[in-house]
Amino acid sequence: MSLSHPEHAARPRMALYLTALLVVTNFLVVFDGLVVTVALSTVQRGFGVSQVGAQWVITAYTLPLGGMLLLGGRCGDRYGRRRVLTIGLGLFTVGLLFAGLALTPWLLLISRALQGVGAALAVPTSFAIISNRPDAGERDRTFAAVAVAGGLGAAGGAVVGGAVTQGLGWRYVFLPRPPTP
Repeated sequence: MSLSHPEHAARPRMALYLTALLVVTNFLVVFDGLVVTVALSTVQRGFGVSQVGAQWVITAYTLPLGGMLLLGGRCGDRYGRRRVLTIGLGLFTVGLLFAGLALTPWLLLISRALQGVGAALAVPTSFAIISNRPDAGERDRTFAAVAVAGGLGAAGGAVVGGAVTQGLGWRYVFLPRPPTP
């Protein structure tokens, strides 16, 4: 095969798209954890729950995330990493949307748990995809990009969380436009 074959031209482009997806995945998971933490007091007031009740909004996300990381990695190994990554991001996104639409604290908690499950599938799978890259230089650059995305997600979550909740309300943390009552 010659190097001008279309298959060879598509490989770098696919690698770039995959890298972008992995960077976005790590950014969203870290960003979401911090943006909601900053918005927690506003969520508490919005639902009229106690401080302990509001803390469950964080716990409902972190418990499935931390508890299912090994299972998420195993699912990626068994059922295909790209498939599990896609399913994880899909669950995370659906949970995000449901959280923004939640009308009761229980619906918010269930939505946050769904986000945590999605993140638990996506995160270990994304790191396994990176680890499996044959080119060591490409692998190192991708790990670096994902690490930078996590740092930006942490910083951005804190800053954006405060600005959004103070200016627009907590539902904007989950939705681009909150539902009308």
